[in-house]
Amino acid sequence: MEAARQADQMAIATFESGATTVPVLSDAHLDTLFTVYDLKFGRLTGVADFDSAKPGDDGIKVYVTPIDRVGDPLKAAGAMTVELFDLAAADQLRLGHWEFPVSDAAKLWYGQALLGCYVLACPWENAPAGSAFTVRVTFVDSLTRRTFVKQKEIGAAAPVRK
Repeated sequence: MEAARQADQMAIATFESGATTVPVLSDAHLDTLFTVYDLKFGRLTGVADFDSAKPGDDGIKVYVTPIDRVGDPLKAAGAMTVELFDLAAADQLRLGHWEFPVSDAAKLWYGQALLGCYVLACPWENAPAGSAFTVRVTFVDSLTRRTFVKQKEIGAAAPVRK
């Protein structure tokens, strides 16, 4: 009987370690929680000068906040991707692609001076030729595994300084 019990414990441990699914919360249960419902760009999103020793803009800074169902800011962990597009360019539509894993979320969050948002610094991969371009952020919520995408035209007020 002791050998059978040990064999059963080993079988249970094997089954538990081989589990390949993650528990999923039902939509009804998610509706009772404060979870991400959308994304909101901060007004400071735009071109940025990361190196003051060199003239010109070096990339963009994206200020993005996950928001809940009623539009309040929500500090939620997730993986983020930023893409930059020049919609006026016929030959090179995508200007850049940056990935920010969930492991970096805590250090990317800025929660001071009336701001509560992720600040994503994206140095140019390809600087836009014109003054208007579009940024798209994809956020994958770590809790719910839901994906949120938001895009915004930026940089139209002044040409990019190179």
